[in-house]
Amino acid sequence: MSTTWETDLKTRGKVSLSCLYSKCSFITYVALLVVDKLFKSNISPSATHDTKDQHATPECHPNTRVAILNRLAEWAKGTGLEKSDVIWLFGSAGVGKTAIGRSLAKLLLATTNITVASFLLSKADATRNTAQNIMSTLAYQISIANPEVQPHIIEALTRDPIAFSRSMSTQFRELIVKPILLSKANLPIFILIDGLDECLSPEERILILEAIRFSLPQLQGRAKILIASRPDHDIQNEFDHTDINEHTLQIDLQKDLHAYDDVRTFLRDRFAALKVSHPLKEFLDPSWPTEQAIEKLVVRASGGFIYPRTVMKFIETYYERPPRCLEIVLGLVTSNHHPFAVLDALYHCILSDARVDVERLLHILTIIVILSFERPCFWNTIFWVNESSTTFIETLLSLEPGDVGLALLDLRSLLTLEDSFGVPVVRFAHKSFQDYLLDRSRSKEFYIDEELGLKSIAHKCLKALQIRMIDNSAR
Repeated sequence: MSTTWETDLKTRGKVSLSCLYSKCSFITYVALLVVDKLFKSNISPSATHDTKDQHATPECHPNTRVAILNRLAEWAKGTGLEKSDVIWLFGSAGVGKTAIGRSLAKLLLATTNITVASFLLSKADATRNTAQNIMSTLAYQISIANPEVQPHIIEALTRDPIAFSRSMSTQFRELIVKPILLSKANLPIFILIDGLDECLSPEERILILEAIRFSLPQLQGRAKILIASRPDHDIQNEFDHTDINEHTLQIDLQKDLHAYDDVRTFLRDRFAALKVSHPLKEFLDPSWPTEQAIEKLVVRASGGFIYPRTVMKFIETYYERPPRCLEIVLGLVTSNHHPFAVLDALYHCILSDARVDVERLLHILTIIVILSFERPCFWNTIFWVNESSTTFIETLLSLEPGDVGLALLDLRSLLTLEDSFGVPVVRFAHKSFQDYLLDRSRSKEFYIDEELGLKSIAHKCLKALQIRMIDNSAR
């Protein structure tokens, strides 16, 4: 008959059954009880990579993101070409950062003996939209999974009972860094911090990065830290700091050359599965969908996965014939359905949270949208600037140099500022964001009228030209 502590351990599933009957079973049980007691209510269980939260971001689709996952796995094991202790994985909204992080953690647990600790921030979850429990949750996972580090974490908490009230830097140093350094663990500890931009307080985001930055020189390869986020201005600034920059490799997912192929694979697999499982499968044409239709979806996805996932969820689950659902998505037929509700909510949230005057933002976005179309342009020959540059936009709107970049700071996850011969040029990170802005039923107060936008730009061009002619005649 099992004792109480054996039964408890079986229920918890925190050690193997063979360990229950070894000499160290009782010691292990006591140690785990001590860990539980010490951490108590100072952790966020729903923030881990293996949470059972039904709203958790899915992992990468099979046979996608293979190159980036292999690269990150080799780095985490310390066997890759990258020798940095920190990787900042960044990209626009919906590009797949969280899915990569979760898949990497699962891959490491399945193929190595590396200890994995994670914290996935989320604005929508009050238990993980602040930095309050981030260090304690990471330390708890390490103490549970790594018996070499565990006693040193217990000792740190025993020595300082109010450790969880200390500063972010102190918690990271005392509960994570020092215990790792004092242990005899041979393999590096892998730490994942995902969705840093989801932390509601910009100040707390910086405190998290500062805590890591201050301790980086001591780690010396004993821990590998992956931080994933959107390229928000405050986060970018911190990573540009010399002390953390020299220890960090920055990976821009927007430049992943395999992303379009991965989206294509995802769509083909999901359509193939739908044609086997859908109630109307016998009525679906074997040649549906066409390659042309799939390519249109790939282009609109812009290398991100939130768009194709939203599309497939609509086609798979809506009470309608799949071919008609696809036609609705492609805009070939009109409908009262809303296939992009999830995507629209994301775009609306980002635009609403932007710390800029809405009227100014809409003027800027109108110019960006209109000039993004491939049509003959004459203004670059008149003003001698790239028509997509911040300089041109500022000229048309009579703004000071730098005003456009400042206005778009909070839209870095939807728009990119690329250098073109020393001049910042604005580009869409998502083709679907442009489609959203041009559809009144979707963007509502952020709607951009193409015809009015063209007239407005033409008027502003003439006005700017008149001012230039007057200035030239006065010289």
